[in-house]
Amino acid sequence: MNKDELQKCHDGENFIANAPEIVSMIKNARRLTRMYNSSEYDAVDVRQSILDCNKIVIGDNTLIASNVQLYTAAHPLKAGERLVEGWHPPMSRPFFHTCARPISIGENVWIGGGVIVLPGVTIGRDSVVGAGVVTQDIPPGCLAIGNPCRAVKNL
Repeated sequence: MNKDELQKCHDGENFIANAPEIVSMIKNARRLTRMYNSSEYDAVDVRQSILDCNKIVIGDNTLIASNVQLYTAAHPLKAGERLVEGWHPPMSRPFFHTCARPISIGENVWIGGGVIVLPGVTIGRDSVVGAGVVTQDIPPGCLAIGNPCRAVKNL
């Protein structure tokens, strides 16, 4: 059975990022991000419905401020593994192999404005992420800040 690119994405396999079904999903994700960032602070139900998606698990009583970016897409680092065979300039955009890695955010977490969470990261319950780019897991019950973001204090 041949899988389409969307099924490969959902199965955690490499997929081609500019396949029509993936492009549609990306456009929708960007639309939802704009909606989230422009929603009222107390629009909890609206914000939660936007966050409920396949690759991001968010615990109860979690606050995610505006302008937070949650990235689940990742790419191989080596160009030979990243570029899709058959792509050559002057095509409008390169074709890249991409994979989706889940993000998990525990209960009672506060993620401050402007934080960027990269693919495959878990943020432990009862933690506060104050600023930075989260490149690795954040343990439960701590304050994490900096670039790259790291735990600096137990709470």
